[in-house]
Amino acid sequence: MDHDAVIAFCEALQASTTLQELTISDVPSFGGFHGRTLPVSLKRFEWNMGDDEVVDDATLTDLATAVGPTQLQHLLCNGFGSLATRPAAAPMLSQLQSLVVYQIDPDTMEALIAGVASVPALTSLELAMNDESSTRTIEHLMASLATTCVHLQTLHISADALTRERLVLVLSGVLELPQLTSLHVSVCLFEVVHVLPELVAAELPLVLRALARVPDVPFVLQKPSRVDAFVGNALAPRSDPQHQCRLDTGIYR
Repeated sequence: MDHDAVIAFCEALQASTTLQELTISDVPSFGGFHGRTLPVSLKRFEWNMGDDEVVDDATLTDLATAVGPTQLQHLLCNGFGSLATRPAAAPMLSQLQSLVVYQIDPDTMEALIAGVASVPALTSLELAMNDESSTRTIEHLMASLATTCVHLQTLHISADALTRERLVLVLSGVLELPQLTSLHVSVCLFEVVHVLPELVAAELPLVLRALARVPDVPFVLQKPSRVDAFVGNALAPRSDPQHQCRLDTGIYR
């Protein structure tokens, strides 16, 4: 697509009043929409420039201008950390609910952690990082989420090799997220058996919070007619040393 066609496309996007979803994947010529804004009607936006594409400051400044006036609910952006430093993007980021960030490496991790402060309304966060992220940065990430993303309900973290120490930091960190009900961490199964105490400690609050969100009576059974007390007892801490916990694993092809 030549430059004139790109500009025409960007202007058509700006003029739209009904567009709700937009995905731009590995199309460098679009840049950050060349000073045009995206429609206010847009709710979901995914902007991925590809693994090998270098995104310059001018492109990110244009992108901030483009998304600033929108009322996005969901954003996928592999340059989120740098985008969050642009004042023009602040109005959109302040009310963003769902964020996905891929291709996180040591060079972008610190910017991501700083950028988390700009999305206080976030309820869902998905991060994909490489295996070079240090234990220290994982610790800083979880601390930042606990401080600024107090409404977070869903957290998904994937990494090439999330070590035992980093997994412990994640599991310990979720205890400081008061609204979290869903945690998905991609990790080698071998590492899981070494963090079972932390896994159990993190799981119980998530289960209880999820149950608390179900309206009215949370369980429907023919007998007994009322099971609330039984459920509370089953989920309460157990002092019986013989109490067992079973971990089921599955292999999906």
